[in-house]
Amino acid sequence: MQFAINKNLFCNYKLALSQRVHFYNSLIRRRLTYGCQNWALTAAMYDKIDTCQRIMLRKMIFGGFRKRVNFDPSDLSIKYHYQTPELLEITKTEDVSTFVKKQQRNYAAHLIRTSNSKPTKQLMFNNDRYRKPGRHAPELLQQAVKQSGLSEVEFLNRAADRRF
Repeated sequence: MQFAINKNLFCNYKLALSQRVHFYNSLIRRRLTYGCQNWALTAAMYDKIDTCQRIMLRKMIFGGFRKRVNFDPSDLSIKYHYQTPELLEITKTEDVSTFVKKQQRNYAAHLIRTSNSKPTKQLMFNNDRYRKPGRHAPELLQQAVKQSGLSEVEFLNRAADRRF
């Protein structure tokens, strides 16, 4: 919605791309990721928000939706001239999913450093044995540890030492 309202700003090729990306990050990404520290997202949800971001970035660069020419008639797939890594390199930005994962890691590290009397920290380390059986959304600490690729003990030590 906000991108459509400010489309003249984001698609104005007379402005430098770096300025338009700066406006995008401050106006659009901020609204798109509000409160993302506590989100429990699946891989499909990450793909959806990344796709949404890429569509907006393609609109911002000249020729963003230009297709690659296929000389192979058996290959019916549609490929853009600028693939995702090139698109992110041109705009000098990162995927929204990467941004969200960093925010979650930093917020989990912040909660680890807070005092034990804070309710948010108590909830994060709550060992609730009386949960209903079934599949549950991953908790913040579990998500942050999994995405960092570290063991839980190493993640806790790095967070306590402010290495995040």
